[in-house]
Amino acid sequence: MDDEADADRVFQAAASLFGLLAAPARLKIISAVCPGERTEDELAARFEGTASELAVHLGLLQGAGVLPRRAEGAQVYYRLRGSQVSEVSRTVCAQVAARSEEHTSELQ
Repeated sequence: MDDEADADRVFQAAASLFGLLAAPARLKIISAVCPGERTEDELAARFEGTASELAVHLGLLQGAGVLPRRAEGAQVYYRLRGSQVSEVSRTVCAQVAARSEEHTSELQ
C-alpha cells in the first residue's frame, strides 16, 4: 500500500472517532468510566436522558470497540478499552474550556 492510501485510512479512522465523540452524552459516559469500570445503573444515575437513549449511546460506544461490557449476574459493567479515546476527549474538552475562559475574560 502507498503512503497516501495509509494516510486516507488514518484520516477516515480519526473522522469516525470524532464523529463518535460528537455527542455530549457520549462524552459524559466516557468521562464517567475514565476512573474505572461502572455499572449500567451507575451510568443511568448520571445520565439525563431516557433509558433507551442511554442504551443507544452505550451501544454505539460498544459497537465502535470503545466501551466493552461484561455481565456479572444481573449487573452489566462498562469500561474503556485503552486510553486513546479518553485522552482525545480530555484534550479537546480542555482546549474548549480554555478557549471559553479566554473568551469570557475578554468580554469582562
